[in-house]
Amino acid sequence: MRKILLTVILLIASSDCSQASFGNLFKTKLKKEYNTQHYLPKKSFETETIGSFKKKPVPELNFSLTGNINLYLKKEDRIYYPLISDSQEYDFFKIENFSNNPILNVLDQQAKDIILRYTIQEPKFNGEILYKESLLLLQEFINSQVESFKEGHLDLVFFTGNHVYSNNQIDHFYTNITEAFDKYQIPHYEVLGANEARGERDIKKEMGDFYYLLQTKNTNFIILNNLFKEVIPDNLPYEADEQYIWLKNILAKLEKENLGEDLIIISYKEPSKNLIEFASKYNHLNLIAFIYGEAYEYKEQEWQNILFISTPSLSKYPCSYLKVNRDLDGFYSFKEINLNLPGIQELAKSKLKQF
Repeated sequence: MRKILLTVILLIASSDCSQASFGNLFKTKLKKEYNTQHYLPKKSFETETIGSFKKKPVPELNFSLTGNINLYLKKEDRIYYPLISDSQEYDFFKIENFSNNPILNVLDQQAKDIILRYTIQEPKFNGEILYKESLLLLQEFINSQVESFKEGHLDLVFFTGNHVYSNNQIDHFYTNITEAFDKYQIPHYEVLGANEARGERDIKKEMGDFYYLLQTKNTNFIILNNLFKEVIPDNLPYEADEQYIWLKNILAKLEKENLGEDLIIISYKEPSKNLIEFASKYNHLNLIAFIYGEAYEYKEQEWQNILFISTPSLSKYPCSYLKVNRDLDGFYSFKEINLNLPGIQELAKSKLKQF
């Protein structure tokens, strides 16, 4: 198996990572690793004898990630726009559809955002996603995190996108999270996903910042918003936006003031080639992993000593979340944990499409 993985990685490396997205790496049929461990030692920047390595101690760190909960508790009313022909045939949330429809293509960005925001349809209950059971799945996840926190095995929780079916459901999500996590003061953070961006609510007011920095236990977490456009534009400096400028400044600041600390970057969509190359240039920060939440299954790969992790889904079989541990020696352990709901798990398994 190691030989197969090495062959795949070498083939990709030989292409100089020319793909528009690093995600092509995951299209190969690789075995899932449900409990894997990586040793990513912290770099030492002190003067040392040649050939020696002075490892700095690191505190233990525990965090969990989950996405694609698709919490759905109330009926969604899809809104059609009569001035747009055949609107029911288009999923306006998929950006590529704008380029395929000549009427939509002439709209400015503000008009597109309005359509994106309000056009919602009822979920298909005969698919693979457990919408009707989404609240039970969320509550079971919350209970498991509370128990881990009580036992001292949890520092923070990330929701990596699509935690609701649309932002019309956001109140139900926050009610459940607040009742449990705030009671025990469990730190929890969100990534803007596709579902959070659609609906009648102003998600900016609900979620606050879409990109930000978290610092805990000698570790820097950077959460990015790559939902609508790439974080690192192709044409710089002309296309530089606020997020790009912020990221550039924050990485430079961290490299200067937090020398050698671990760095983990979390986003909704998988990282682009530009983002990987940009973040990798700051080699005085120990870039551990890119973690993203768009996919509905746990996938893991290592390339050039950087991990690429796709978080699993709560609402699709095997209804699981990701638990990450870093021990005192710097070992990172990634474990996919299935929710302890046997009946729901069987239902989820039965809904998988057979090809």
